Amino acid sequence: MSRPYERGGDEVYAMYYNRLTGWLWFALGALGLTRAPTGDYIHLTTPETGIALAAGCLGMLGARVTRRNQVVVCGILLLVYVAWLWLGASPRFNRWMSTTPLESVLRLLEALWALYCLAAELWGWRTRRLSVAEP
Repeated sequence: MSRPYERGGDEVYAMYYNRLTGWLWFALGALGLTRAPTGDYIHLTTPETGIALAAGCLGMLGARVTRRNQVVVCGILLLVYVAWLWLGASPRFNRWMSTTPLESVLRLLEALWALYCLAAELWGWRTRRLSVAEP
């Protein structure tokens, strides 16, 4: 299996990331609107429901734009998930943000995945730029 930067720049990690995480958080936000807690695993508070719906819409729309903008949306979602993870872990914001283990793991995995997508896209862009610049 070849690395994405070895295939000549046909990677679309940011598009898949935006689309999958967008649909996931949109569904979780809709679930938060209809039902408050889902067992002991997910408990979206009202601010988190809004953040989930906004991140979901941004991700879904971000998958349908140009490639450069897909990478920008991936970076924005990375910052949103890291801030959301940090706020959820902070005792100061416990009444507005939940700290259920499943949600924390989802946020952490999505932040790590976004970091990987950004690194792969930027490395592929750098490799393409250097190969064009060489005589």
